[in-house]
Amino acid sequence: MAILAPSSENINRLKVPPTDGELYLLKFLGENLDNKYEIYFQPFINGDFPDIVVMRENSGVLIIEVKDWDLNNYYIDERKNWRVRKNDTFPLKSPFEQVQSYKNTLYNLHIEHLYKKKVTTADMFSTVTCAVYFHHQKEDNIRSFVHNKHRDDIAYDRFIGKFELLGSDTLTKKKFSEILRRRRLYRDYELFDGDLYKSFKKYLKPSMHTIEQGIEIVYTEKQKTLIESKSIQQKIRGFAGSGKTMILAKRAVNSHIRTGSKVLILTYNITLKNYIHDKINDVRETFNWENFCILNYHDFINSQLNNLEIPILLPDNPKDVEWSSYLDRNYYSNENVFDDSYIHTEKYNSIFIDEVQDYKSAWLKIIRKYFLAQDGELVVYGDEKQNVYNVQMDSDRKPNTGIPGRWNELDESYRLTTKIANLAIKYQNYFFASKYDIETVQVIKQQTLFDAKVSIEYYFLDSKLKRDQVFEKIIYLIENSEIHPNDICFLSLKIEILRELDFLIRSRLKQNTETTFDKKESFEERSRKINDQNKLEKEIERIEKSKKDNFWMNPGFSKLSTIHSFKGWEAPALFLIIDSSSESGAPLSEELIYTAITRCRHALYILNIGNAKYHKFFNENVPKSYPIEQNQGG
Repeated sequence: MAILAPSSENINRLKVPPTDGELYLLKFLGENLDNKYEIYFQPFINGDFPDIVVMRENSGVLIIEVKDWDLNNYYIDERKNWRVRKNDTFPLKSPFEQVQSYKNTLYNLHIEHLYKKKVTTADMFSTVTCAVYFHHQKEDNIRSFVHNKHRDDIAYDRFIGKFELLGSDTLTKKKFSEILRRRRLYRDYELFDGDLYKSFKKYLKPSMHTIEQGIEIVYTEKQKTLIESKSIQQKIRGFAGSGKTMILAKRAVNSHIRTGSKVLILTYNITLKNYIHDKINDVRETFNWENFCILNYHDFINSQLNNLEIPILLPDNPKDVEWSSYLDRNYYSNENVFDDSYIHTEKYNSIFIDEVQDYKSAWLKIIRKYFLAQDGELVVYGDEKQNVYNVQMDSDRKPNTGIPGRWNELDESYRLTTKIANLAIKYQNYFFASKYDIETVQVIKQQTLFDAKVSIEYYFLDSKLKRDQVFEKIIYLIENSEIHPNDICFLSLKIEILRELDFLIRSRLKQNTETTFDKKESFEERSRKINDQNKLEKEIERIEKSKKDNFWMNPGFSKLSTIHSFKGWEAPALFLIIDSSSESGAPLSEELIYTAITRCRHALYILNIGNAKYHKFFNENVPKSYPIEQNQGG
């Protein structure tokens, strides 16, 4: 018999019981597949809930969407939208688009290295296949329904051909064996190697975190009050390095222990979810990872739209519409987007939002309105001085959270050394005096941090310098430091600069790197192969999202990231490259530079390429300040 997870007994105990179709299909699969197959029922993949996933080690994966629908109650319109006959005001997301979305999410978001392999290997996408099972329909009826109005549409026929259509008469051992053969799940398939199998297994069956895996963390009296889980709405703000994310992690675990339910943790920065995962991993408690959903806001809303069968509709004139604004207006910031699905949205007893200064007030209203349980715990964490997206602040010059009452203040920094904290305070007074409230901060010494050499060095480079001369200076600083590559991070607003620097580090210093962007060789190869600029931009965007989703703190080698993507993280040694403008030509924001310098723990190197605005401040406030002229080398 096949291996079933969770067990039949636990499936029967679920708060939302399985449908008749799901139970029937599970029973059929369990009895007709041998123990080389693993069957996962509604695995919780960080926000996604595919109905059934079948996996065979060394072969591949089959995702099955189950519908207990009577197709007589539905029809497909001229634009291929699925509609309910009794109420066709709004279309449904088709079951095919729904299961395809689960597959795309696995490639683009969840499974480490899978997307990269898909890009380099044409057949990689076939290691995960999809099927839709209609429990109350015969297979011929399904095909007739699906193709009824679109028999001559070649593109539509090709799309439907990607899926297995399963009816009640398909579930025989002979017919299902033929499906497994077609989908390469009957024998070993070299592309679905051991690494991919382990990556899938990690998400489909999350591990148990034991108390021994955590580390001993000593919390201050103020922190002890803020890690206590309560059924309240609360807001917490603090100076960079004050332990906001550490407090969030401990309180999230405490909240799960208190409620016995799943915890939703939201960010805006995609890479930050991995940092939060690491902080939760430090907590000395026993819990199952499947109880923690850690996502950025947009991925969470996308997963909910898909789970609730809400399609993202194209505008009437898509070529004339700015797509991101259209999506935000109609979905991400639409405070009524889930009104028709309210009773079906999953309500969380505990929701935690990090970097709340990045959130529009509409997003917070949507989360509170549709996903927070009655009397649920909602806690937001933020620092308005890291408002790098220029979100509108409240009248008190702090994030507009909709949560009444005072902010809980954290005024102790555990990340920053005294030198870097003093520089950050001077920066606040210089740039933020008329914009935000200026804090006082107490630096708390940590033995491991202060054993390291603390230094801040500032270099002003002539804007006429060639790019390779700038890089030579950086290489010189790397080679003459005693810092392990794993402790180094390079930040800039320009991916172009980081991409060239990354190539030089790998080719000249023979060091591996971790990046939040596509590396030079693959970027240039993609640019040569894809002639359509829109397609190229979308492909690069997908690659970069996958890189951000799988960006971790301790890969063993240097990291390169944009300032936006590194917000919330920290590095022992940081090289900040300041240019005169961003990629789009817009000036650097003061919040971006502040965010960057407060990511550093003890060794900060600031290299300014001709930006006069920031030169005045750093030249006056960093003791080790060096001008680099055109004729100067390392």
